Amino acid sequence: MVKHRARVCVGFNDDGSPVVQQVSGRTEIELSDSIVRAILNSARRGEFVSGEAMEPLPVK
Repeated sequence: MVKHRARVCVGFNDDGSPVVQQVSGRTEIELSDSIVRAILNSARRGEFVSGEAMEPLPVK
């Protein structure tokens, strides 16, 4: 049974809205692993691996 859940922003649409993926795990450690896996498989990987941040979204 899944006890821990989180939502992870894995990217942004062209209009700037976030793309969210729900991840889960039976323990906190499995949840942490799922979060890392989701980020590394996402379009935001470069932010965390190379240290280069995406361009900030325009302020409305």
